[in-house]
Amino acid sequence: MAVGDPHELAYPVHPLAEPHSFEVTLSQYETAIARAIARLQDWGLQLSPTSRIASYRDLLRESVKRDLPYAPTRELEKLSFVLLEIFEIIEVVEAIETPSTRELRRLALLVKGGIHPDDETSSPGRDAQYELWLHAFLRKKGLPCLLGDPDLRLRWQGTTIPLEAKRPGSLKSLDDRYRKALHQLDPYPQGGIVALSLDLLLRPRGKVLYAESPLQASELMDLIFLQHAKALISQDSPLTKRGGGRNAIGFLFTGKLPAFIREHGAFAAEFRQELLWAASDPRRVILAGLRSVVSSYVPLDGAAAS
Repeated sequence: MAVGDPHELAYPVHPLAEPHSFEVTLSQYETAIARAIARLQDWGLQLSPTSRIASYRDLLRESVKRDLPYAPTRELEKLSFVLLEIFEIIEVVEAIETPSTRELRRLALLVKGGIHPDDETSSPGRDAQYELWLHAFLRKKGLPCLLGDPDLRLRWQGTTIPLEAKRPGSLKSLDDRYRKALHQLDPYPQGGIVALSLDLLLRPRGKVLYAESPLQASELMDLIFLQHAKALISQDSPLTKRGGGRNAIGFLFTGKLPAFIREHGAFAAEFRQELLWAASDPRRVILAGLRSVVSSYVPLDGAAAS
């Protein structure tokens, strides 16, 4: 199966992440995560004092009191991951008005897990968080979607498209996650999308993106993200080897990295998304125009890929 190549003549349409000093960011996030915790509790979810989200809140409160510019680099790197996680959790919570039963089940999982994503060998909490974040992201783009079985059901131009979300922890686990997604899409002959989080594949364990300026951070993120996207659609990739004749006709790659901007001595976050498809599968027509809605990249002439 040949998968559509990332457009060679594309440019990023996302705004540059605005860097903020740690002091400003921590204060803002401390307020936001407290508000998110209050909403979760209003929905009947009990958060233990040692839960991941409660630990984030406590870590922020402690960090606000410290002189962070003189903290060890490793500590600042760890804190940048916490800020990225909080940003995602806030997006998830704020996207839900009255949670459905399925949303409550995933939210109950979301609070579990370790503080740093690299410290986990099993990640049901962050896997649920990825599904919930995709739900929030797609709805923010104006796309109706519901959590369910499969993970998401997306409405696009009068068609319901099933979507399975996977968050491989390494290139080694990518094949297993993808095979599971293919199996889960077997009941949907019209075809569906596999969403793959590249968060843990874009960087060495424990490392963040270092850049001299916001522009350089954006350029480096584009380079890293598109290199990995191209590798995932190469002839040696599981997506190419296992996809032929199956129901995965679309691939939504997402990636998030925390970044340190030396020019400002500040934290920023870089986000990217790209939608590709099985080039030879006629069912791909149900995805026509969707890339221009969800992708960080568009053709230079502004036309949607087909």
